[in-house]
Amino acid sequence: MPSHRKPTNFYTAILSGSVNKTSLRIPNRFIRGHRKQILLNDVILIVSDDKVWQLGWMISGDGKLWVQKGWPEFANHYRIGYGHLLLFKHMGKSMFHVTIFDSSNCEINYPPPPSKCPKLQKGIDQSVTQDDQIGGKILFFY
Repeated sequence: MPSHRKPTNFYTAILSGSVNKTSLRIPNRFIRGHRKQILLNDVILIVSDDKVWQLGWMISGDGKLWVQKGWPEFANHYRIGYGHLLLFKHMGKSMFHVTIFDSSNCEINYPPPPSKCPKLQKGIDQSVTQDDQIGGKILFFY
């Protein structure tokens, strides 16, 4: 018997040789349960290394939902490629916690912050305003 419960998590496995580094498609079943809620804001990805990324949505002509704006920088920063699996845990609205696994089926060793980001002092950059933070975590805008 199919469940009528809204899915709260989903994963994306990178299984093709040519990784789509320009956008990430959100599964239709997840969208059906959360479309109105998640489209109100940009998508916020909180990664297991405590980095917070603000990315933008795109709806294709066939109605599929994609994370597009900022996705190339995110994928490059974490070197997402063939054999990687990304686990998305929905935290409400358009916010997701993301855990990234590599082809060994283990969580990746997360890279340091991008060099173009300001140096962090005790985890929080003093030049970042309160509006640029979520729960004390720095938002990276690209």
